[in-house]
Amino acid sequence: IEIMENEMHRRITPSYVQFLTSFSNGLGIFHGTLALYGYRYSFKRDETHAQQPFNLVWLQIERPRNSTDDMFFIGTYNWDYSFLYVTPDQKVHICHREDATSLFTWDSIEDMLLSEIKRIYTLFDDRGVAIDPKHPTTPII
Repeated sequence: IEIMENEMHRRITPSYVQFLTSFSNGLGIFHGTLALYGYRYSFKRDETHAQQPFNLVWLQIERPRNSTDDMFFIGTYNWDYSFLYVTPDQKVHICHREDATSLFTWDSIEDMLLSEIKRIYTLFDDRGVAIDPKHPTTPII
């Protein structure tokens, strides 16, 4: 946490610190359909390092227009590269990759994860293959 905060020159929002320290250093659901970013200590592409999360520090740099300093970006969807961010009230928002206007809001990271895992699960068959590859995998269609 300290290394990332030093690299970003900002604090990680409290609810995401809780996620990173008590649950997981990032998370990829269904082959990156939803990715929550974390600490990436190496950028090597060998099999030892390939399972690291996407870099949370970079996500704070690649922000959509009209984003504000109080938005802390935590993840993306691979369908359209839309972003997830947390606001000071610890609510999670989804926005378009080019515009930070909130399109949908969850009350917490836990609420977002529970609802998104259940929703995304229904989009894949028992082998983990998308049932309809042309159907968007984001919560906003």
